[in-house]
Amino acid sequence: MSFATLADLPTELLLTIFQDLEEELLFGIGTLCRRLNDVAISLFLKQEGLPDPEKTSVIRPQHGGYGDVLSALTIHHSVQSIDQFFCILENQQADASSNGVSIRSLIRNVDRVNQLVQKLSSIGSVYITFFSAGTRWSLNSGVVYEFMAALLDLLETCLLKSCTSLHILHQHPMAIETGYTFEVTNTPVSATPKPQESRHPVLSTTPLYTDLHGPGWRYRRGLDGIEPLPISPPPATLQSKLTKLDLYSDFLFVPPLSTWTFAIMKSSPITSFTMSLPHLISKDEFHHFIFPQMVDLLPGLLELRLSFPTDDFLATVVQNLHRFQRLRKLTYGLTFFTRNLIPVVKVSARRPCSLFNLESFTGSPEQAVHLFENTFRCPNLRSVNVLIDVSFRGRYDYDAIAASFSRMNQRFTDMAIKPMISVCFTNHGGRPSHPKDEGEPHWVRHFSVVSRLTLELPLFFRDKRELPQQIEHVVAWLNVFRGLEALTLTTRRPALDASTRDTRDNALSAAVAAIYPNIAHFSVIDLTADNYHYHWSNSRDCLERGIDGMPGATNCRNRSSIPGVCDHF
Repeated sequence: MSFATLADLPTELLLTIFQDLEEELLFGIGTLCRRLNDVAISLFLKQEGLPDPEKTSVIRPQHGGYGDVLSALTIHHSVQSIDQFFCILENQQADASSNGVSIRSLIRNVDRVNQLVQKLSSIGSVYITFFSAGTRWSLNSGVVYEFMAALLDLLETCLLKSCTSLHILHQHPMAIETGYTFEVTNTPVSATPKPQESRHPVLSTTPLYTDLHGPGWRYRRGLDGIEPLPISPPPATLQSKLTKLDLYSDFLFVPPLSTWTFAIMKSSPITSFTMSLPHLISKDEFHHFIFPQMVDLLPGLLELRLSFPTDDFLATVVQNLHRFQRLRKLTYGLTFFTRNLIPVVKVSARRPCSLFNLESFTGSPEQAVHLFENTFRCPNLRSVNVLIDVSFRGRYDYDAIAASFSRMNQRFTDMAIKPMISVCFTNHGGRPSHPKDEGEPHWVRHFSVVSRLTLELPLFFRDKRELPQQIEHVVAWLNVFRGLEALTLTTRRPALDASTRDTRDNALSAAVAAIYPNIAHFSVIDLTADNYHYHWSNSRDCLERGIDGMPGATNCRNRSSIPGVCDHF
């Protein structure tokens, strides 16, 4: 005589039974058999915010391990591939104290994530973010090195599973101790590192590089008696499908791990690359080693985004950009007090480079001037996107900004091109400042080439004067940017209701159209308390904003999804 079991019940009845169970019990039922696994674990993941885990999965591995989303994904028989995978490695005590207990907990979680990826047939886009703190986070520490070894092993597994887009975001508030110091030497040396048998088989049993040098430079190791760990080897015979690589990391551009990073570039058909350069990289190191390596290893690059501690690094970039022969889109991250870049000194006495395929540039006014005054030709340049953010400037110097536009305009005239110029003012809110009795300021004429403008409205009191003051503010700026064809306004004081919003938007639109009928597109973006308007260029130093595309990674500072005229950059 046969007896019916729980697994024999119809799915609808099982869902009715399971829906009120605690998550721990629901997870336990999902481990009993494949039939119950399909129902119970699917319901568990749905309750955790993952209704379609094969499309998008977001995990925050718990230090306890058992019964979390990561475990559920690992044991779920139906999850065979993941299109977008977000992993947020959190550590409440990431100071490497207590004999590395907290870091070892991170290592266990990285290994658990690796087990999940290993069971998949494929994985598409991978986003991994982790935080570290404390002076003991050093690559001379065995436990930190083990963590990085586990992380690299996970990344290699992702690449073996056909990952096409890889994003690593790592923030460390203090300098990283690597045991290597970069030096510029007067005597050219061979560029081929000498392998040596590893005494640290954490990463591999194959020979590891223990020295790294090239013509006119070298890394000196073993400071103050510290014996650094060897440089990690490239992944063996790895040919990945990676086309997009985004690295915000203190570790991955310094020895011993930079060798691994460059090996990934060599083995991947990367067309889009983002690098947020850590503060511990020197200008000489970037000039002699890091950027030349990138140029050699990324011949098919179409899009490049770079951010630096200071704009002093730009000379090296401009000197080598022409070697990216297919480059179409270039974006610079803003730096603090970037106006100090002017006056520009030519990067070389040689003829400036030509960027024949460049279609778009985004950066500050001064960064734009530096690029185009050192570029001979950009025949296919379509758009120049200028970000003016008071957070990076300290104050607005209209004469300096106008001087930058004047020099840009002159270069475009010399090159016989007319790119679309867009400007986005953020964190501002002020009106153009010039004495009324002095007539029109001389710098106004330099902004006439701007065709698209995003402008932040100041905060006015909520009274009957609010709307007239907003109109006056907008008109004042339109008297500066007189060639506009599209305008977006942003405000941090959203309308109280739909009726008020429509009244405000219609009044602003009518005022704009009455003075400048050529403005064909007009919009207003209401920014709520947890929404911001920003671009990668002025957010790359803020990790909260930098992981905005990672669902659940942050509870604030999300980028507004309302479209504006500067969405293209």
